[in-house]
Amino acid sequence: MQALRRNSVLVLTGIPGRPPKDRGAGKPDQVGVCVGKKVVVGSVNAKRTHFELSVQDMALAEALYPG
Repeated sequence: MQALRRNSVLVLTGIPGRPPKDRGAGKPDQVGVCVGKKVVVGSVNAKRTHFELSVQDMALAEALYPG
C-alpha cells in the first residue's frame, strides 16, 4: 500500500490468512488513499464464469483504449 503513487490502483484478490498481531505494517493509510486519489479493489469468491467475463472485459477495454 505504501508503494502506491498518486492516482494508482491496488487490486487485492483472495482471502488473507490470520491478520498479523502487529497491524502497523499492513494497516492501510486512509489519509494517503483519500488525498492521493488511490483506489483499492478487492475480489473474493468469484466463479470461473466471473473470471471469464473479466477477461472479455479486459479484451474490450484494450480494443477501445490500446495500451
